[in-house]
Amino acid sequence: MEAATAARPTLSRNEIRDLMESLGGLIKILRAADPTDKLEDYRQLGLKRTKTTKHGW
Repeated sequence: MEAATAARPTLSRNEIRDLMESLGGLIKILRAADPTDKLEDYRQLGLKRTKTTKHGW
């Protein structure tokens, strides 16, 4: 059986911010969250944060 491979869309930083703001300010909640809680929030949302040297996070 062949595994289906679907390309995941890549969102720009601005697209992510606009999406988060459209969800009622969730970005503000995540920014203020305890780092341990934030990790769990990202997991529950299905998000993966990638550290880059360009942005420093």
